[in-house]
Amino acid sequence: MMWVLFMSILLTLGDAAEEGEGRYFKWDVEHIIWSPDCKENVVMGINEKCPGPTIRPTAGETVVIELTNKLHTKGVVIHWHGIEQFGTPWADGTASISQCAIKPRRDL
Repeated sequence: MMWVLFMSILLTLGDAAEEGEGRYFKWDVEHIIWSPDCKENVVMGINEKCPGPTIRPTAGETVVIELTNKLHTKGVVIHWHGIEQFGTPWADGTASISQCAIKPRRDL
């Protein structure tokens, strides 16, 4: 079964590495222990945080994200809320419908 990972937490500018004129982010997706309701659960996290990061670029800014799927058996799909995928329609959507999942232990 494929899991969809929705990116919706805040990431401060200090967490981004500057590269050229854009911003560069390195995300590691892996299982973490999280207690949103005071009960520990195993969930998917990005860089040991859950929920995952929100990126707030300025208009025209280039954003590069390197994602490593550190899960052992599950694929990961990124859904880019509100960002149109001009020329890359395969980079946003549902696993196995409009987008291939990032396989376990692989990078994108």
